[in-house]
Amino acid sequence: MSGMDANPFLTAVWGRFLGVRTWEQLDALWDVVRADAECGWYLYALDQPPPASPSVADAVRAFVAHIDACLHHEHRAAYCGFVYVDDPARPSFIKAFEPRRFSGCGHGTGKALPSWILCKLPPVDLPASIAPAKPPTPWWKGPFGKG
Repeated sequence: MSGMDANPFLTAVWGRFLGVRTWEQLDALWDVVRADAECGWYLYALDQPPPASPSVADAVRAFVAHIDACLHHEHRAAYCGFVYVDDPARPSFIKAFEPRRFSGCGHGTGKALPSWILCKLPPVDLPASIAPAKPPTPWWKGPFGKG
């Protein structure tokens, strides 16, 4: 494990998650989060810098409402399938993907980035943490010369 991988947030974000398959399961998950809204949730929209501190309860409830509305608007199917949680009964880490932008491919990194994260760990800049490594030297430039 490298130094960056030792970060608790990074360990958690790539850890084991359960998929929220139905809208009923999602409603139940949101009920648990809303009831726990005062307990240190970090709200991270990945198109923004990571938050430096947990959010207040009203912000947690508003974030949940926003994600829920986006999911229902963009995915008008009988199933959910774009939310993943570490423990549905006692969640501490939730990843949600925008249906229109979801790709399991991970943009060449092997890791698909969610659109939103709700977690109880201080987040780090997730997109920057998986920046692609320096591309390999082309075979024709190899170790024996400059090509």
